[in-house]
Amino acid sequence: MNCLNILENGIKYVVMILGELLFGKLFQNSTINGLFDELS
Repeated sequence: MNCLNILENGIKYVVMILGELLFGKLFQNSTINGLFDELS
């Protein structure tokens, strides 16, 4: 494995984690807001 491959895989991994965190937060917020809307 050369340096470029390692760097490329590292970037993909970081983007994947950031995307998961971001979408997880958005999804959490939307579901929580939806629950509150239903309760009130």
